[in-house]
Amino acid sequence: MPQDPALFWDRYKPDRDGPAPPPEVTAFEWTQYEGHGPGAELLGRPRTALELGAAECREASWLSHQGVHVTALDLSPVQVERARRWWKDVPGLTIVEGEACSFLRASDQLYDAIYSIWGAVWFTDPEELFPLVAKRLSPHGVFAFSHGETPQHLHGRRPMYGKGPEGKEMTVDRWCHPPEVWADLAHRHGFREIRARCLPAPAGHDHRRSTSLCLTWRATKGFSTAGGNSMSPSSYTASGRCRLCGNAIQIDRRTGKVYPHRHADLRAQCSESDKHRYRPGSPNQPLYELNPSVITRRPPRPFSTIREVPVPRPSWIPLLDDAGAPVITLPARGRLGYWIPDRGWQKHEEFVHRHVHGRARPEWDHGGDSWSVATRHFIELAGALVKRHGRILLGREYNSSERCNPSCMNASGYECTCSCLARNHGRGGWMSGWRIAAETTSVSHGRHWSWAVLESISSVSRG
Repeated sequence: MPQDPALFWDRYKPDRDGPAPPPEVTAFEWTQYEGHGPGAELLGRPRTALELGAAECREASWLSHQGVHVTALDLSPVQVERARRWWKDVPGLTIVEGEACSFLRASDQLYDAIYSIWGAVWFTDPEELFPLVAKRLSPHGVFAFSHGETPQHLHGRRPMYGKGPEGKEMTVDRWCHPPEVWADLAHRHGFREIRARCLPAPAGHDHRRSTSLCLTWRATKGFSTAGGNSMSPSSYTASGRCRLCGNAIQIDRRTGKVYPHRHADLRAQCSESDKHRYRPGSPNQPLYELNPSVITRRPPRPFSTIREVPVPRPSWIPLLDDAGAPVITLPARGRLGYWIPDRGWQKHEEFVHRHVHGRARPEWDHGGDSWSVATRHFIELAGALVKRHGRILLGREYNSSERCNPSCMNASGYECTCSCLARNHGRGGWMSGWRIAAETTSVSHGRHWSWAVLESISSVSRG
């Protein structure tokens, strides 16, 4: 489905019967409900502010009337033209057309507050946006945003659908996370004093759909991913930078041991952890540049480590009749991927080590947005997940032009890429003890996948 974000937002709240008059704005609102929740006090007392994805510029105009110099940014030329027409006489308000990340990269101005109300923060990759926001905030500046609450099965990067010209369907990407995931993302990119919470809908409104998410935090200068909060300094640690992952690290000056640290994305521990890479007094050139005169701090436990936060369901996996079911993906080549609901990063690793025999080495697969293990562990892992959850969603990559043949029907394994979608593979022996409850197919990045919800026959009989 085509993606043109500017065109998509051109059709947001269109003027149907000619140019509409400017709306009356009497308050600063973070939610879709008038008078519900906090107001502009979340921003403190800024002198300058930047709104990302301002659309109608309601809140931007309200702030400007309070004496704040506001820059309102929006991607849509239609929204910008209408807002400029509405608020052309508002002092201190500058309305700019542009994309959030591009604008922040090109700008050299610092803002006391950067905020977004159901705007660009919701529709921009936070891994790209958050570092740019931190650079454009003045010391102790405030970054705040809100967005609509979404069900758990829609967390992560998901498409949002709308109508383009002539009624054609279009999509834009949307990033939906629960408060604890947003808090971790903010902490990783140098923000402190983080407050993340769900704001329930007011009485009389649908609590399932209409709650909103408000977040506020401040930026701290000089943040390092290996640094931390207030801890007692240790006189025997020195700072360095990992030669493998490039992250800032702490090294024991007495033994040369590298303290455990994670990759920059915090999804896996760096293999340099716990290794002895520097020995004071050694005539050999150390592997790390150290400054022994600098007293640094031992890395503390992060504010809320991402290992404790449930891993979002991979967005490229279709939604079938599989609510709450684990997912296993079998690609044509490479390691199988797996996702378990309501489990954090560490719990995904622990599940494999506890239920899979042999030398299983879980690794994070960036392309599949999931953990992965060797395909030889498929039967054991799938059996453990079906036994624990009663069902799994199994995805297989297949070649639509590869016809089923006797070698597939007589195979003894479980790896099948032909167009039979594994129905004839080994005469179905690999599915002993399971049944298919629902199935579909999909295409992701040019790769064809078949999907089946597999249930344990014993659990079905008990039900």
